[in-house]
Order: sequence, then C-alpha cells, then structure tokens
Amino acid sequence: MNLLLIAKSNMKKNKNMTITLVLLIIFASILLYIGTSVIWGMDTFLDEKNKELNGSDFSVMAPMMYHDDLSEIVNHMDGIEQKEVVKIVSIGSTSFQNISNEDESQHMGCLFLNADQQETISRLEIVDKGDAKLDNSIILPYYLKVAKNYKTGDEMTITYGGITHKFIVYGFYEDIMFAIPSNFSYYKCYVFDQKFNELYSDETTQSFLLKTILQPNMATSQFNDDFAKEMNEKLKSATSLVNSLDFDSMKVGVGAFFVIMMILLITFSIIVIMIALTVIRFAIVTYIEGNIKNIGSMEALGYTGRELARGTVIQFILITLVSTAIGVLLSISYTRVVTNLVSSSIGLQWKSEVNPIVILVSFAIILFMVWFITSLTARRIKKITPIMALRDGIETHNFRRNYFPLHKGKTSLNATIGFKSLMQNMKQNITMFTIVFLMSFVCVFAFTTNYNFVVSNTAMLRMIGIEKSHLMVGYMGENSYEVFNEIGKMDNVKKTIRMNRNSLTLYNGEKQITPAVNICENYDLLEIVTIVEGRYPIHDNEIAVTGLVQKGLGIEIGDAVSIEGSEGVEDFILVGITQQINNLGKGACITEKGMQRLDADYIPTSLYVYLEDSEGIPSVMKTIEDRYQGEMITVLNMEEEFDSIMESFNQAISSLSVGGIVITLMIISLVLFLLIRIKLLKERMRLGVMKAVGFTTKQLILQIICSFSPVCILGALLGTVAALFLINPILAALLSMVGSIQNSHFEISIQLAAATFVSISLFSVFITTLVARAARNITPCELFR
Repeated sequence: MNLLLIAKSNMKKNKNMTITLVLLIIFASILLYIGTSVIWGMDTFLDEKNKELNGSDFSVMAPMMYHDDLSEIVNHMDGIEQKEVVKIVSIGSTSFQNISNEDESQHMGCLFLNADQQETISRLEIVDKGDAKLDNSIILPYYLKVAKNYKTGDEMTITYGGITHKFIVYGFYEDIMFAIPSNFSYYKCYVFDQKFNELYSDETTQSFLLKTILQPNMATSQFNDDFAKEMNEKLKSATSLVNSLDFDSMKVGVGAFFVIMMILLITFSIIVIMIALTVIRFAIVTYIEGNIKNIGSMEALGYTGRELARGTVIQFILITLVSTAIGVLLSISYTRVVTNLVSSSIGLQWKSEVNPIVILVSFAIILFMVWFITSLTARRIKKITPIMALRDGIETHNFRRNYFPLHKGKTSLNATIGFKSLMQNMKQNITMFTIVFLMSFVCVFAFTTNYNFVVSNTAMLRMIGIEKSHLMVGYMGENSYEVFNEIGKMDNVKKTIRMNRNSLTLYNGEKQITPAVNICENYDLLEIVTIVEGRYPIHDNEIAVTGLVQKGLGIEIGDAVSIEGSEGVEDFILVGITQQINNLGKGACITEKGMQRLDADYIPTSLYVYLEDSEGIPSVMKTIEDRYQGEMITVLNMEEEFDSIMESFNQAISSLSVGGIVITLMIISLVLFLLIRIKLLKERMRLGVMKAVGFTTKQLILQIICSFSPVCILGALLGTVAALFLINPILAALLSMVGSIQNSHFEISIQLAAATFVSISLFSVFITTLVARAARNITPCELFR
C-alpha cells in the first residue's frame, strides 16, 4: 500500500511527464491493436465468409468451345464433392462508368452471369438490395460499393465492342474468388434473365464458369496444380484461354495488400513504444537525480532500495495499464472506421469483433517492454546510500575536461553557455537524440512508402511480380508472330515484348512443384526486374525460379531442374532467383526457345506494347482494333486497368503515411515540451541567478536553443541516413511474411530524405524556441520566496 502511495505521489509531481507517456502509449496501443487484430482475424474471416456463401474451392473459366474437354478433365480428378457449371458472358476489356457519381470511366474485364439462375456454389446473396427489379438492373461486386462509392439505384454504363449498355444498380454481392480486381482483373456482374440472354447471343463472348467444392482438408492450390498438369497434357491449345482459380491462392491475394499495411502499422506502433520507453528511462533518471535526498531519507527511515525501485516500477506499470486500456477502448469504439478501411481493400464486408486474445497480446507486449526498461533503469536506486544522498550523489570530484571554457570561448557567451549545458546534460541529450532519430526514420519510411506505392509503383510491381506496359494484346491466330511484328512497327510504339504465362511442373528427384511460368522472348526488354540473385534466362536450357520454388525443390543456382512438356522431360539449369507475391509466391521464367523445347507447337498469344507516351494509348488501341477487326484479338489498356485496381489501396497507403507524419510531429512536440519543462524546473535557480546578474530573457532562450538544437539536428541527420540504408532490408524482412520476398527494391528519394532532415530540424528548433519562452516567467525575486 505504501509503495502505491509513493507511485501516486510521483505521478502527481510529474504531471507533464505522465500526460506525455499516456498519449504515447495510447497512440501505440491503438496502432498495435488494430494491426494485430486485422492480421489475426483475416485468415479466419475469409474461411468463414467462404463457408457462409458455400464458396467455390476451385473454379475454371473458359470459352464454351472447351466445355466438354475441360469438364472431362475435372470429372476424372479425385477429391471433388460437388460441381456446378453456369453460362457466362466474358469480355476481356470493358469501360465502366458511374453516371450518377459523374465518375471517369475505368477499364476492366467483365463477366456477366444470370441472376435468375439459382446457384448452389458461391451463392448470390444481395447486399443493399433495391426496391424495384428492372429489365436493366445489375448486381455488382461489393468492392465497387466500398472502394468506388457505387450505391443502389445509381445509373451506370458498361461499354464494349462499340456498344454502350445502360444499367441501374440493384445491389451488391460478395465472392472471395472475384472480391477485388487486383486478384483477378474482371468484375463479375449479375443481370437478370432477359438482359443476360440478350448479351449471351454474341457467340464470341459465350463462356462458362465451372465451380467445385473439394473434400475437407484438401489443398486447393495443389488441386489447381494437378489440373494445370492434366490440361497441359490433354488440351495444351487452350491453356492461354483458360483461367483456373483456387481458394488458397485467391485468399492470399485478397488479404495480401492490407496485411502489408497492417505490418507497417505494427512497425510504427513498436517505434512509438520505443520512444515511450526512452521517455520512461529519462524520467526515472531525472527522478533519481532530482529526489536523491528524499530517496536517502526514506532509506534512512527503513525503506530498502528494492522497495523504492519497486515503487518506481509500479508507477509506470499503472500508467501503462491505464493508457493501454484507453487505447484499446478507443480502437474498439472506432470499429466503423476500421471496418470501412478493411472492406474497401478486400472487397468484402469486414466484421470488426472484439478479440480477447489480441487485447491480451497487446497488453502483454506493451507491459513487458515497459516493465523490462523500468526495472532495468530503477535498479540505480538500489545503489544509493544515505551518505551518497546527503552529498547530492557526488562521490568524487569531476576531473573531466572542460570543452567550453567561458573565459576563452570562440563563440558568443550565450552560445558557449548553451553548448556547455549541452555537454553537462548528456542523459537528456541521448534521450532527445534517440527520439528525433526514430522520428526521422519514421518520416523517411512514411515518405518512401507513399512514394513507392502511390507516386512510383515500380517497387510494388517488383514485389507482386507483374510487368506493366501501356497495352496488352491477345491474339489467338496461328500467324501471331506476323501480327505482333506489325504492331511493333506502328506509329508511337516504342517497343513490344512477347510474353505468355503457363503452368508447368518442375521436378528435382521426387520433389515437384507446378508454378506459373513466364515465357518471354527477351527478358532484357522488361521494365520490371524481379531478379534478386543471379540473372534472367538467356539460353533455351536456362530457368529462373522464385525463392519459394527454390526451397521447395531444394536446388541452388547452377543445379539442374527437370520440366515435363509435350515433347518429354527436359533439363534446365537454374541461373537466377526471382520474387513475387502473386500465385502464392510460386513462379518461374524460361525463354520462348526454352518453351519450344518442351512444346514444338508453342505459339505466343500475348504481346506487351510500350508506347512513346501515355497520350497515344486511345489512338493505338483503335488502330489495332480497326486493322484486325473480325479476328480473335483483344486489346487491354493496362495503364488504366492497373490504376483502377490500385486506387483504393493507394488512398489507404496515403492516409497511413500522412497519419504517420502527423503523429511524428506531435510526438516530437510532446517530448521537446516535456524535456524543456524539466530542464527549466531543474535549472530554475541557475536561470534566476543569471537573470539577476544581467542576462536577458532572449539570451536565456538562446542558451536553451543552443543546448537542444544540435542534438535534434544530429538526430534528424543520422535518422535520415540510417533510413537510406535500412528501409529496404527491414521491409524485405517484414514482407517476407506475405510472399517469397527477399528484397523490397524500394526507391528512396534523396530529395525527400533531405527535405525530411531539414523539416524536422527546423520544426525542432521552432518548438524549442516556443517552449523555451517559458523562461520569461522566471524572476530573481521568486528564488527568495
């Protein structure tokens, strides 16, 4: 009880420090709880959502001409409990536009399904259902509601093939397979019977969607691999026209981007906790120095050093308990904000539920860190004896060198006194340096994240593992080489690359993996380089694989790996390691000539087109469509499609980055206020005497600025420099949790880093000047009261 009273008394005496700590720990606990609860619950949420909708474990989408062949392949595969086939209308590129919101059009692939056809697998359950069902009613993905602000009753248009179709939004649906366009670049839309029959009358867009439910505990990704292997053997001509989706892969894709955000959030919360620990350490050291006589007196009265140290630990544990509780309660009370943010990123109705385990984990992490630092620092109290306390802690004379002698200083007297004070308060300086160092690091981290995800998305594309061009042309004719060469010679075309993706099975002894294999004519032409070790394949017997495939097969660069093709099994030499998040991190790269070793009849069907400038996209698209009208050719605007996909994610990253910078400035302000207030209280006598001998208030403020500013500037400088070297390794370590990421390749802008250093330095000087004005209230007369 006595120790509790001592703890309460210390908190009352140090209200500013207590308030600062409370705010820091509240910030940290809010970020930690939100990040941990989302990551903790994401996997379970997606499993339960799929079960609730009786969602498909494995789906195949293909033109109707392949229905019989693909159905036969699926029927002969083991592990299927339930199967369902529905007719769909598949269009590779359409223009979506919300007329009611006056939005700009966005380009995306589109699937039309019949809402009047009862489906048992991936049931249609309408969210925000409209009052009246019209002939042109449409049911859209939930993603468009939360991310693009579509509403029931809105008027919208979908344009393709030169025809504009007008629709009225009747409601929205959820489906993990088609939740977000970044996972699968098609919007699945439902229309009613009459409209569906009208759209289905075009034979060129007639397709089917085969959905299956697999046996419990069966790996859907492995089933997809087995299907790809069977299709390559029996129906290799259809591989480029068939899309197979499995629940395991799509689930990872749905949550991957938001999990990245939550990892960044948790990282920021840990940094805030570290700052709080630094403040706690400084507060304990300052308390010991300022109350050393009281500590000695209490020891003389019978209190042991262990009891007094325990009282200090109890003080900060109480602050931590109360602050963490407030932070968690605030997080829970703002669940709507979190729900909207998560829903807009994953395209599903996120349910923010109170998770007792996450609450306990958050409490445990913060309490342990505070207890450890507090116990370690408070041990100093045990070393204080009553005799030492009577001497104000001075055990021997200080023989340290005087670096700033007043009688022969090279700077002005006020600056010399300020620098002298800086050297005499090293513990305070270390605290301030550490905090500004961490905050500078966080600011550069926030700017870099925003730059690489929002301004320049090259680093993100490297992580995802996709190439970004202006256009992508798909051509199914036998003369694709001739057509692709003609497109490469068109006006405003800078370069073209033939690149396809097939599923092939790789072997190393008894080990086997079926990754998505990129087949490219020349990897030197790629804009997005995903190689992290070695190089891309050049010759027809070379291959590069992702780190996940490398580990799965147990191979190293220089080893041989076998690939099964229609021509038999061929050996390839591993020459490089790539990285990607998509397809569960399973990927590989071979050359066109390498693919022709496996399949002599291989013909490329996809062409990436790079233009001189983005403004020429519409004219080049029209030129291609006009020239090859009536042939099996599709032209996709990859730039618009990618921008549409990433819009909501970019908004979330921008909000996170801005929030991080704002919190950083608030923390620097709070800590500077606390440290300068403590300095003024500790040196009240000295400052009063200096005023009495003729120093003005401005001169005292200048001395305080000189004692704080160098530390802040040095902390900002070293924090910025550390960020330049450490951001990529730290991000790679964090993002390795999401996929086979070995290197983040983030571009760090030197200009932004320099601006961060200058801004934090100037901000620190400004706040120091502002708080130091409290020296005006110190008067010599007060010292005698």
